[in-house]
Amino acid sequence: QSLSMTPLILALAHRVLSGKNAVWISLFALALSQQLFTGSPQPVLLTLFMIGLYAVLMGYGQGLALSLASVGRLTIAIILALGIGAIQILPSAEMLSQSTSPGGFSPEEASYYSFPLVHLKTLIDPFILGNPKIGTYPPFTTFDGSIFWENNLYIGWIPLILLFLSLARYYLVASQGSTLQNSSVMIFCVVALGASFLLMLGKYSPVYLAYSVWPLNLFRVPSRFAWIFLIAIVSASAWFLTRMTQRIGRWNGLFSVMVSIVLAIHGVQLMGAFWDYHAFGQARLWLTAPPLIKKIQATKGPVRTIGVELVHNKQFLKTGWGTPNDTYKFLTNVPSPNGNLYWNIVQTDIYAGRFLKRSSLVESLMGSEIKSSESVATISATAKRILDLYHGASIVSALPLDIKILLPVLDATESAGLRITAYRNAQALPRAYLATHTVFAPTLSKVAVALAHQSFIPGVSVLIHDQSLTLNSENRGEGGTVEITHDEPMRFTMTAHVSAPQAILVVGDTYYPGWKAMVNGMQTPIYPVNIKERGILLPKGVHKVVWTYEPASFALGARISITMLMLTILFPMVFPLFAVRLRTSA
Repeated sequence: QSLSMTPLILALAHRVLSGKNAVWISLFALALSQQLFTGSPQPVLLTLFMIGLYAVLMGYGQGLALSLASVGRLTIAIILALGIGAIQILPSAEMLSQSTSPGGFSPEEASYYSFPLVHLKTLIDPFILGNPKIGTYPPFTTFDGSIFWENNLYIGWIPLILLFLSLARYYLVASQGSTLQNSSVMIFCVVALGASFLLMLGKYSPVYLAYSVWPLNLFRVPSRFAWIFLIAIVSASAWFLTRMTQRIGRWNGLFSVMVSIVLAIHGVQLMGAFWDYHAFGQARLWLTAPPLIKKIQATKGPVRTIGVELVHNKQFLKTGWGTPNDTYKFLTNVPSPNGNLYWNIVQTDIYAGRFLKRSSLVESLMGSEIKSSESVATISATAKRILDLYHGASIVSALPLDIKILLPVLDATESAGLRITAYRNAQALPRAYLATHTVFAPTLSKVAVALAHQSFIPGVSVLIHDQSLTLNSENRGEGGTVEITHDEPMRFTMTAHVSAPQAILVVGDTYYPGWKAMVNGMQTPIYPVNIKERGILLPKGVHKVVWTYEPASFALGARISITMLMLTILFPMVFPLFAVRLRTSA
């Protein structure tokens, strides 16, 4: 979706490079900033890659002064766009600093999901290697994790035919020592095809080491460079049609009719592929919460999902979603990470392209203690304690559970031999509680040892990673009570009745920059506890605690964005005056 803006941005970049009207600079800045606001930075990088390549090739053969002026205008436009997008960029940079790979991925990780060469066949037929809709496409393990929609290059036969004709025409004219009008566009298409092809190969490419260099090491999925590959094919095709239109002259009307027919055939081809791939059904049936989801919603606590991915892959890698059964619909009974947002269900785990370091450590602990096979999911005693500690109020499993402490069944549903069961975990801790026993665990291995020890009691004990938070042993026992009196996403209030001499107020939300805690009107330090949660130290007594999220990165980004947006709007009026003054000074 984000990359759908790239052709428009490229067209505006052409205007910026080839014209002196400052309006194009502002329009380019606004368009590129909107692509930034989609929240997907990799397509923005791909767009900038294409713009940079086009600028270099456009400048080839121009005079030095003209080239510098063009690049200067483009640089100003990009700076304005990045400035407008600062409100998105700065918080994203902050999130990157808190992630598992703040400096970027290793070359091995950055080249994960590389483009397998065999998928070049999909240029001719999208389903030449199989159709996942009917379960004939090979499982993702066949291609080192790569999946169908990341590697499919199908854009119909007509652009390929036109690409061949455009290359042939360019070669014939060039071999005769002549120069085509606007040949820089064709040169750009050829260079973009070659460069994107090498980059989309990832670990299979001779330029593999490029993925150890910033900014390529910030992202995975090299096969997304195929987007540039396809845009270059379409651009070359359009270039050929434009040249032919100019050459034909008086037959232009007939030629336009022929082009329209060709485009209609092309549209039918693409819609045929669309129809043969997607699942179709009534939106109402998919957007209505199933009975099991409604039961889980009523519990109000976080949910842990187990075994669903195994069941999903087993079913759909073999049969797809085009067979006449209700399995795909049936699995909507399971709240999955990210998808659970629609149902307003809190999940203990997430699905993301980039993970926060602290959350990732907790997930590694969970994964080491919760084991799933094709027939059963095993939850160890330590895993149960971890689920209690991280507020897993419900456990939804598509597999039978092997657990020593039996959990009461909240509800269950069954279809076509598949059974999904929701269990209630009454021992799960509330979102906020008072802990009186501290366990110093500065490393993940010591955390694992502490959680496995019987002396660690969720709700009484808390893992600390700063030794200054250590409480005296006399504090052990009842800590008191906590009541959340007001709750909003960026501000919530609670009243803590502390009965022990000292206690740590633990809030089961992510420890992250930007959060502030006010205790009885005074700001107090927030510490990371239980690896990823927030904790503050409270003395005995009754305290009003107000938590607010006020990220400095967002506030600074907002100020920069507003300033740069105003400059962008005013730029077409200010730039000509500035240019005149420069010429006068010269």
